[in-house]
Amino acid sequence: MIGMLSANEYYTRTPNWNRTYQIGQLFWASPLYLFGERWPYLLRSSYNQANRNYDYRVSPMQQTGEFDTPQEPNHTLRLRADERAVIIAAKRRPVILLSKPVTLWSDSGRSQDESFLIAPIYSLRNYSHSFIERIKGYVYGQFFYLPPSGTNRIIESFVRLDRIQAIHRDLLEHRREMLSNDAQTLLQIWIRVYLGADLESVDDTLFQYREQAIVELRRKQLMP
Repeated sequence: MIGMLSANEYYTRTPNWNRTYQIGQLFWASPLYLFGERWPYLLRSSYNQANRNYDYRVSPMQQTGEFDTPQEPNHTLRLRADERAVIIAAKRRPVILLSKPVTLWSDSGRSQDESFLIAPIYSLRNYSHSFIERIKGYVYGQFFYLPPSGTNRIIESFVRLDRIQAIHRDLLEHRREMLSNDAQTLLQIWIRVYLGADLESVDDTLFQYREQAIVELRRKQLMP
């Protein structure tokens, strides 16, 4: 049993999988890495007469207040004076859909993009046995374990709730798999806990499971 479910109870096939967007459905996408000090941004440097366009230089992010310094608007990159073009990495990986389709609107020349909230799925390859066991035991509030499934082409992985982000619908590539209803329930409980809810109040059964898992992890010396 893993998180009160057996491994084969985590997944199911999505009806009409290539035409639907359902909560719990798996997709391929390219979510962004966490924005931080390692990511530089582009600054316009000088006008290039030969190309009749501006040249750009890569500038490291020096401090959080750099975005507060206005610059001349950049019409080529469609940037206003208080905006920057950030260079940030992304990687193609499985993701889980967490939200329903947005309600579309249009007002004063602006409109709603068709977007969803997604949580990226990271492989557990090359992680230690103790770390994987702690994720299984719900030790980390930001991680949710996913067991491998040869039938559903899923390797042992974990969902990173600390990397939840919005993504445009057009950047989602359909997969056949989705979480089962029971697995979705567990994930939704864990998301509520990650956002501040008290686990014992939300679901006493999962609370007891986690408490017993921690006792067992300590007995096996897999956590302090």
